[in-house]
Amino acid sequence: MEKINFNETTVPVREMEISIKQITVEEMLDDIMLFNLSVQELANMKEKELEAIISDDIRARMKEVEEKYNQRIEELKEKTKVIELLVSDIVLIKQSTQRGTITTKDGRVLGAIYNKGRTTWDGKKLEGMVALIPEIAAARKIGDPYVTYREL
Repeated sequence: MEKINFNETTVPVREMEISIKQITVEEMLDDIMLFNLSVQELANMKEKELEAIISDDIRARMKEVEEKYNQRIEELKEKTKVIELLVSDIVLIKQSTQRGTITTKDGRVLGAIYNKGRTTWDGKKLEGMVALIPEIAAARKIGDPYVTYREL
């Protein structure tokens, strides 16, 4: 595992060869934000450029085609929602996964997967009970920490 020199602190990095000195986490996050903004801007520029080469006649024809297909697509989506509600009720009653028979080009079929309800516990109450019944602590599992990115 390679390591990064980070303000005089060595930080392990998963299978990467990176050498960074004197850069803060804030600066790295700013770089990520700038890259994401650049991707969005390039996508917008591409869309505008593509729009500019489409004539009004072609644009009108495209709108007609969109309208023609969108109505049918919405009808099918509504029918699908109704059937999915019925199938969900049946799967919950049977308490078993159900499979369709129509195969896609890559050999897959649609399945309605039964998942039994997840057991959850009130963490605050259990932490309090650990003091009274230490054996409860053996049942506690703590997941690995992870990082997600979002705009704040």
